[in-house]
Amino acid sequence: MNEWRKQHAGDLECYDAMTEAIRTGRLYQTILGLLPCEVRDANSTTKKKYGDKMMSKDTNDKPIIFTQHAIQRMRERGASEGAVREAIRNGDKELVKKGRILYRFNMEFNKHWDGRFFRVQQVAPVVVEEKDRIIVITVYTFYFQEAKEI
Repeated sequence: MNEWRKQHAGDLECYDAMTEAIRTGRLYQTILGLLPCEVRDANSTTKKKYGDKMMSKDTNDKPIIFTQHAIQRMRERGASEGAVREAIRNGDKELVKKGRILYRFNMEFNKHWDGRFFRVQQVAPVVVEEKDRIIVITVYTFYFQEAKEI
């Protein structure tokens, strides 16, 4: 197994366990350590508190739920919540394993990342789209067009 596969082997394990719990009717105890937070509904200025998830409205009114794992990966990989929502709304959609969806969206970046200057950032969230919500499982980022600072 290559190093990348070893590093990411458990990324989606918790979602599989949740799916199995739903299928079998057994209780599920999360391993993500989700924290309570307050967020603003994208369509209003009212804050809403959700005990174990961060939610925001997509343009189609389907809530987008960010797992704590996804939030952690966004921080580590330099992706903002807005960029992830933009990728889900406007990115190229591809079906990946276990019925999950990966969106890819390239956006102008023109910033430093990891000590180098890049013109383009690709944000690639992996989601599960359910009937009434979208769950962001993890987020990948890729940087292109390395250049000298403008």
